[in-house]
Amino acid sequence: MKHPLFIRACVLGAALSLSVCVQAQGIADDPDAPIATGEHWTSAQPNAKLAYLLGIVNMLEIEQALQVDTPPADNASLVPVMVRGLKDMTLNQIREALDGWYSDHPDQLSRPVMETIWFELAKPNS
Repeated sequence: MKHPLFIRACVLGAALSLSVCVQAQGIADDPDAPIATGEHWTSAQPNAKLAYLLGIVNMLEIEQALQVDTPPADNASLVPVMVRGLKDMTLNQIREALDGWYSDHPDQLSRPVMETIWFELAKPNS
């Protein structure tokens, strides 16, 4: 592995970010809500939303770093689509886009946040 310190720092940052977000949203102790949905998103504070997004970005960076030497086969990884689709957006822009989408689609609050990021932000912009 070429960048062990970078990978460790990213893993630590991702774990911390996700831990803060999960605890802030109150889903850490709820076995019926293992996936963050629009219900969690719309009730979360802005900093918890940013922590969740930071965790996703950190995981994408880790995956991208690990795939440098051994790129996955075509369509075997969501990383390239996510990176291309989100590269021109800041965390606040992603947060605002998700806030707007869930606000415009109150009937879709059970939809997972990652699904919304994929279909509404990453895939269309990749």
